[in-house]
Amino acid sequence: MALKRLIPGFSRSDAEIEKRNPVAFKKARGWSMSENIWICGNVGAGKTFLAQSIGRKAQEKFSARLLFASAQEILRWGNREKPNSLFEDAKVRGLTILDDLDKLDPRFFDRFYELMEARYLKALPTVITANSTARALYDFFLANHPENPGLIGAAFDRMNPCLKIELRGKSLRPDIDA
Repeated sequence: MALKRLIPGFSRSDAEIEKRNPVAFKKARGWSMSENIWICGNVGAGKTFLAQSIGRKAQEKFSARLLFASAQEILRWGNREKPNSLFEDAKVRGLTILDDLDKLDPRFFDRFYELMEARYLKALPTVITANSTARALYDFFLANHPENPGLIGAAFDRMNPCLKIELRGKSLRPDIDA
């Protein structure tokens, strides 16, 4: 999975990211597209990089059609009357990577549920990156939607089975110590 290149915005190579998180990369290498993946960690820890590496592996090894975009970009735009083609595409792609789910405006959580339900029914894997653990993000959305705890629970339930990967360490980006 190593790409042997420098990552734009990062001060170190992918080998450095892997060296700091060997267990995470071992888990990622063992993934077979039969489950979802939740990648969490600090800002700049390499979550997006790992998600992109997993996506490339899925394309190469499983010929998966890949869609990578920020969760906000996929889920925010469009509605039932005026569908968002990116959102509709995310429902059917072989692998969809939702980057930075924790940045999603809570008002669009119903779209997250709709996406996860569609992918769950088709048994399509989803990779999610976030600074927060799934539990912390569940609690955040629940606090912002106390009127509908069933929707929140159902959306996160659609993530199972789920491989959870936590990246540790300070930011690898220059001048960022989040």
